Amino acid sequence: MSEGIDLFSRLREYQREAVNAFISSEQGIVEMPTGAGKTYVAIAAILELLKSGKIQNYIVTVPTIALAFQWYRELNKAGLHPTFIPREPNMSNIMTYPGFIKYTDSMTKVITLIPRKETMLVIDEAHHIHKGTKLYEAVAKFPARYKLGLSATLTTGYQYPMNTVYKITTQQILKYTPKVKLHIVQVTPTPAFYQMYNRYTTNIINLISELDQITNLKEGARIEAQISRLISLRHTLMALDPHVLKATVDISKTLCGKQIIFTLRLSAIRKLESELMKYGSVYSVIGKQSAKRLSQLNVDRIIAAKALSEGIDLPEVDVVILSSYPRRLRTLIQEVGRAMRGSTEKTVMIYTIAIPRTYEIMAAKELSAFLGVTPVIEKY
Repeated sequence: MSEGIDLFSRLREYQREAVNAFISSEQGIVEMPTGAGKTYVAIAAILELLKSGKIQNYIVTVPTIALAFQWYRELNKAGLHPTFIPREPNMSNIMTYPGFIKYTDSMTKVITLIPRKETMLVIDEAHHIHKGTKLYEAVAKFPARYKLGLSATLTTGYQYPMNTVYKITTQQILKYTPKVKLHIVQVTPTPAFYQMYNRYTTNIINLISELDQITNLKEGARIEAQISRLISLRHTLMALDPHVLKATVDISKTLCGKQIIFTLRLSAIRKLESELMKYGSVYSVIGKQSAKRLSQLNVDRIIAAKALSEGIDLPEVDVVILSSYPRRLRTLIQEVGRAMRGSTEKTVMIYTIAIPRTYEIMAAKELSAFLGVTPVIEKY
């Protein structure tokens, strides 16, 4: 559990408020916008309750196997080690805690059979459990002291088996962060880039559609691995595009103040580092050990990938450049958010280098909507 012991202290203020509100209420729904960190709230609550001895086990219920795999990765990062509960449980395997249940009729069987009150129940996408569904009754009858629902989209007028114990809007979240000016810089690659990008994207979409129909976990893991590989190839294609790298360098060298540059690939970090060293001091974050040294350094530019979105405290910066970045709004906000430290009177400049007709344009627009700012659109 070493990765997750201090998770609570690393949460944003509103996330800590949500954890405390749930633990003091024991049962309830936490409602936050997409990308606000609901998963981390739940994991921090699990860790706090395990540490205090108030629970011995936990179970996470999810609507799809694909979402279960996402939870599986996040829980493992926190030092927790989940397992899957079979779709058709029986009394011999029902106690394989902690675990996941897919949202099916079998979830009702599992929940009503579990007699152990020291188990915490987490219901992701809790808007599915409104009155009139089998899940409403199943969750209401679940014999646990602690029950936590997570949702970004509770429906007004619906009745849920638990009250909302914490709610925060996008506008309220922004009061915890500095002001933002967002620039979307559009870079046009070669026709060959689009041919390869579209091939990867079509295959990813087809596999995701197939995954949602799978009930066999072994087969689901195989398809998940294929999807991950294609996403990785697409990330490499975008991160190493020469137009993207050149735009990143040209933007960075013209800006003043401390900068952090995010990219998706180690090889891109190396290429950017070699160019940007001509214009000032550069520190590349490659792995957690190098990330931990950040607090001891005073450099003009930090270049990093995933290592900085996993709980490393960053020095304050003035500029964030997203050279290449993930599709998921949650991950994108984590990267940007980790750099948005300091006074709420401060202004952070964010430059996203986006390739037209790719997910980056959609992601940049979603980030703009989340931050509540109108972006400046530029062509490189």
